[in-house]
Amino acid sequence: MIHVDSRGRPAVFVAAIEEAPSDDPRRLGIRSGGGARRLIAAERIAASLGVVVPGIEAAVVGGEVGTLRESVEGGVPLSELRAADPGRADAIEASPGWREDRAAVGVLDHVLGTIARDPSLLLVLSLGRASPHCIPAPTIECLGPLPTSDPISIDAVAAVPWIAARAASLPQDANDLGALLGVEGLLSPEELAQLAERVCAVAAALVVSCAIEGSKR
Repeated sequence: MIHVDSRGRPAVFVAAIEEAPSDDPRRLGIRSGGGARRLIAAERIAASLGVVVPGIEAAVVGGEVGTLRESVEGGVPLSELRAADPGRADAIEASPGWREDRAAVGVLDHVLGTIARDPSLLLVLSLGRASPHCIPAPTIECLGPLPTSDPISIDAVAAVPWIAARAASLPQDANDLGALLGVEGLLSPEELAQLAERVCAVAAALVVSCAIEGSKR
């Protein structure tokens, strides 16, 4: 059933009780219903970096607590496009716009502590660009309690330095960061500390990327 969120956008309601815990050992501690607060926090974090993700807000529908998640239309998963038109899929993946969008999602994934993403789930919009709107809920639910062990990609940072620069401008103190982003009530102190570490890692990667670019001149 399609609902309407506070901004008038079509949205799907997901009750917190319907969120299943993951069996993935890397996600231990994320229990059923724990994804809602992470989703809301992740949207605010993404906004601070200038990356567009689906609108997500807390809601109570029919007496059930959960989230309203913006419904995005008009895109086709890359996997479906490849099955129907492999040539076009190859051309889109090779395009500068697609690579830029992939890099933006990659930086966001690192900040959010994403464990893994299947690139074939990215949506292809009419202009042939990737849409971060397709970020699935399990990806965002990886925001704590365990940080990702994967290092941030220097190539990804180099492709979207303006996003990395936003991360570099954020406070490095976990409490100050949580207050600025408006997520201090959504994430635990441990999760905020891990978030701050990942933000610092992106900032450090930007320094390295700038040094590499400078050496080429």
